[in-house]
Amino acid sequence: MTFKFQGISSEYIPAQGCKAHILINMLTDTEVLTEQAILNQIGSNYRSPLQQLEGDRYGHWLIIRCEHKGQKAFALDPRHKSGDPLQDRKARAERWVSLKKVSLKQATTETERCPRAKRELQEALENKKTA
Repeated sequence: MTFKFQGISSEYIPAQGCKAHILINMLTDTEVLTEQAILNQIGSNYRSPLQQLEGDRYGHWLIIRCEHKGQKAFALDPRHKSGDPLQDRKARAERWVSLKKVSLKQATTETERCPRAKRELQEALENKKTA
């Protein structure tokens, strides 16, 4: 574990060499990381390692979406870089809450869509019979 991860539990640090590890290193090494820099280093499939870092697998890193010089960019919440385990936990808790709010909204939307989906299926089945 390098100094840059001081105060961060080792379970939250991806294995060396994987794309998530490369990405978290890039994020810790700079204030703002452009999408182009990520593409240059990791390639076009960076969403998966980003989701791994922000999700359950690596303990909910809080990665901020922003813009830098007109480009899509990302920044790691500074509390992860503070070396203070309490600040790191607070940032992770915020990300976890945010993730679960999105999950609830998605589940609610899908539940609300059920009656319409059933009706549309019934219409399709009826149309199939007459076709």
